[in-house]
Amino acid sequence: MRISLKILLVLLPLCSHHINLIPGSKPVSSPPYRLHPDKAVVVEKEIGELLLDMGIIKQSDSSWASPIVLVPKFDSSVQSCTEYREVSKLTLPDPFPLHRVKDLMDRFGRSKYLTKIDMTRGYYQFPLNEYSGLISAFVTPSGHFE
Repeated sequence: MRISLKILLVLLPLCSHHINLIPGSKPVSSPPYRLHPDKAVVVEKEIGELLLDMGIIKQSDSSWASPIVLVPKFDSSVQSCTEYREVSKLTLPDPFPLHRVKDLMDRFGRSKYLTKIDMTRGYYQFPLNEYSGLISAFVTPSGHFE
């Protein structure tokens, strides 16, 4: 049984992510990058048909705005990403330790069973709190969203 992403977003908001800024940080607002007309169609489709319709993003009036970039994938399609380098300069590091890959691989080596979890668009499954949503706002040639 497959559960839609929209249902997961309603059922699983067990926690939300918070972006911690350096005290006194001022909002970063960058203009959108220019896009080739063919790539603009891809962006419009992803934003309109996927993200807006599913309720993952909404129109924004945030004073923060980071531009999107299109990154080529191995299958020659493109994926939209947001250019958060300027925002990252203003955030405090998250001290949560990540597991060492070699330690994880050692654990897998002793396992009897392995499973694969479908994480298509998995990064949408951890919502941002309202304050952090404003900071993560992004801009395209056709609009401003968070």
